[in-house]
Amino acid sequence: MKKIFLIIITLISLNAFAAKVSSQQNKLNKEYLTLLDLNIGGTIKLLSSFNTILDSLPDQVTGTQLFSGFLMDLTLECGNLKKHIALTETMKSAEREEMIQVLIATLNPDIEYLPYSVSKEQDEQNRQILAAMHIRFKDRLFALQKEILREETLILESATFNKYFFNLHSQHFMYELLMDFIEPSGKLSRENRNYLIQMATQLEEMMAESLLPTEE
Repeated sequence: MKKIFLIIITLISLNAFAAKVSSQQNKLNKEYLTLLDLNIGGTIKLLSSFNTILDSLPDQVTGTQLFSGFLMDLTLECGNLKKHIALTETMKSAEREEMIQVLIATLNPDIEYLPYSVSKEQDEQNRQILAAMHIRFKDRLFALQKEILREETLILESATFNKYFFNLHSQHFMYELLMDFIEPSGKLSRENRNYLIQMATQLEEMMAESLLPTEE
């Protein structure tokens, strides 16, 4: 009940702000959503490429169906995001601004949106913060991909998918999604850009303990 109440209060706040969306920002929002849709499509293709590992595995490998279902769940998450993006094509500018906030919130619904006005100076700092995040997350993805490839070899030897392998893919997926949202973030409104930073910062902190994953 508490979460529902917070969502209602948040939507009221969003609607109050959304009425101020300019025609220029509305155009940029459309461009952002188009690029986000393309990025998420790329993530779906990446998940499909991960699924090809199953074709090379012997039938007796334990956890094959579990891994396949895991990848399917992630693919469905991406598909749902694309469906919500498609809905924005017929929305009014205020609704489109709000939907971008809703899409960002899907990265972690437990992170509350705190709307407030963002100054030009703060926004310039936010752009720099996102640029630095982009570099960090790109490096992180590269490290995870190397570790996934190494673990795939070990899975062939042990004939078992383990918890560590699933954890690697979970982290990889999360960073991929964050990159999908961050790459076109220059087109976001100041407030949505600030919200994306709030989300990315808290998610990065949540994953910090496993920055260099070690097998349990």
